[in-house]
Amino acid sequence: LVTMSKNIFDKTKIITRKEVYSNGTFSVQADSAISGYIDIPVGSGVDLYISGLTPYATGMDRYIWFYTDAKATIGTLQNIDNLIGEKYFTIPENARYVAFSIYQRKTSAETINLDTIQVEFGAVKTDYVPFKQGISRIDALPIAADFGDIVITPKTSGKKLLIFGDSISETASISEDG
Repeated sequence: LVTMSKNIFDKTKIITRKEVYSNGTFSVQADSAISGYIDIPVGSGVDLYISGLTPYATGMDRYIWFYTDAKATIGTLQNIDNLIGEKYFTIPENARYVAFSIYQRKTSAETINLDTIQVEFGAVKTDYVPFKQGISRIDALPIAADFGDIVITPKTSGKKLLIFGDSISETASISEDG
């Protein structure tokens, strides 16, 4: 997993001037933008909730597809109504990626807010948290706890060492990271 928060949507990965087309391909479309492929780690669960999308008056509903390891479509075409900013989905068995249109053939004047979009595992929408990149699991096994904003200072921080060797003595400061 490459996120340390419940929100797996990385706004820096969006692709403008593309849409998730009805057959699951990414097609060129000037008035569209897509999420790109979002990783679904093994053991993530069976439910996915997408929320925080900006509703817009004109254009198409947003298409969403799930994909296999080989990025072939799996399941059936699904959508999120362009007038509604959220929807719950069941993740098809063996799905490894999801991709969706953030807006699709939108021609109305609404400003799209990327700072409200959240993609999370579960059947219930929760409060927005920003995407936070990092590694928290390997093969569904946790490798480190997320301490949030807590800063852990090593016990050696700011200490001085005097090291004696066979013929060389040196004094050194320990770096901040220990």
